[in-house]
Amino acid sequence: MGLKELVDGFAANLGIEGLALNSEGFAALVADDMTIRITEHEDGRRFLLEGEIGEPPPEGQDRLDRAILKMNSSIMSSQGFSVAIDSEDKYVLVALSDYETLTLEPFAEKIESFLNELERLRGLLSEYTPLAGDLSKAECASIAEYEHAIMDGFLQA
Repeated sequence: MGLKELVDGFAANLGIEGLALNSEGFAALVADDMTIRITEHEDGRRFLLEGEIGEPPPEGQDRLDRAILKMNSSIMSSQGFSVAIDSEDKYVLVALSDYETLTLEPFAEKIESFLNELERLRGLLSEYTPLAGDLSKAECASIAEYEHAIMDGFLQA
């Protein structure tokens, strides 16, 4: 089944009007406040899913980048997803999948699991707070515990 047929069937099953590949092999699916870009790969066998997670925090980005890099191996091996930084320096979730052997149901499952992971990561990023350096030791301990919990969320992919 081709990517056009998969996208058309997915849209028809969910009653989504206007979701279709354009002449460049691109479609955009909007769900809640998230947009997933579906793009046919130039090899004609695979498609790319891409969704914006958000902007890196103004402080603590190095620490968050390290956590995301550690997380990538687990979500890549379990779901085939990866977190990257796009040309606008925003975090994005991406997946490259073969569609030649896919039928409609596994395609829909891939889209759904991608949306779920994107939503989870967006929530974690919105909650991320880097450790502040000028607080008392007691305050730092509670913030460190909170930060650790957020980072664990990133690492429990």
